[in-house]
Amino acid sequence: MNPTFNFFLTLSFCIFYCTTGAQVEKNYMVRSSSGELKDLRQITFEIEDSLAKYREKMRTTRNEIIRLNALDLNVSKTVPQKSKVERISIPEQKIENESLLKIGVNERSFEPVGNKRTEEKISLTRGNEKVGFYLLPFIGMNFAEDFAWTPSASASTKMMQQSTGLSYGFISGKSWEDFFVEFDLGYLQNEINGFKGEVVTPFSMFKDGHTRLLKMHINTGLSIDLGEMAQLHLGGGLGLSHQKVLMDWIGSTVKEEDSALGHQFFSEIHFNPTKDFKLGLKYEWNSVPEINTISSRQIHQISLLAGYVF
Repeated sequence: MNPTFNFFLTLSFCIFYCTTGAQVEKNYMVRSSSGELKDLRQITFEIEDSLAKYREKMRTTRNEIIRLNALDLNVSKTVPQKSKVERISIPEQKIENESLLKIGVNERSFEPVGNKRTEEKISLTRGNEKVGFYLLPFIGMNFAEDFAWTPSASASTKMMQQSTGLSYGFISGKSWEDFFVEFDLGYLQNEINGFKGEVVTPFSMFKDGHTRLLKMHINTGLSIDLGEMAQLHLGGGLGLSHQKVLMDWIGSTVKEEDSALGHQFFSEIHFNPTKDFKLGLKYEWNSVPEINTISSRQIHQISLLAGYVF
């Protein structure tokens, strides 16, 4: 071949290679804001690395917000006393993320949910000191002893028999750790069955009769805890006893009515099946005072109580 043609071909190839290489280099080289030339692929890698770090940071922030919301729900189980929501803080951890500070997190000392201070609430299912006020209606049976009736100073005394009767009323009181105070209102009624033994009454035969007793007593005594849901009350009471006695005879009727000071002693067991409900079983001994022509007497009473606890 001609040397001149070879030289011209070689020169053309060099010019074409340089031009193409410069174009390729131009595609991969860019100038940064500071004037430094950087490879486009290197910048792409840096951007991807920054995006990966940002995504990891956002994932950590999201998990932290979820955990804070869970803590906030646990703390908010108690009824807030203020309309403004108080901030909480994470124990042994400093909050550096500005986005977390905006949701109400501060650096106060953290108090775990469920500690003694947050659990200091009165239980109504154990111990008398935790029961408080109660209202207990009751119903039961009473067993009245015989009483002596003396029509006049010159007449002989006659013993009158009474049948088993009905009792009902209510008790309202307040119980503490070792004692209690309550108001007892009860109504007792019994029928008179006639004379006790053989009594000769040729002109004045007994027909029918009954006794009624309204008692209003103030009771107090000891309260003994029997376990998780039961208490024993031992005590007594003093108050007013109002009596009515009616006896029908052939040709006449005898009525006696008066009030006097009476007293009683009792024992009872209370059960608390729920925090708002109370059951009880009570034995009571009443001393009924003497009025006019009717002697004093004793009444034994067994009652079932059930009511509400405040």
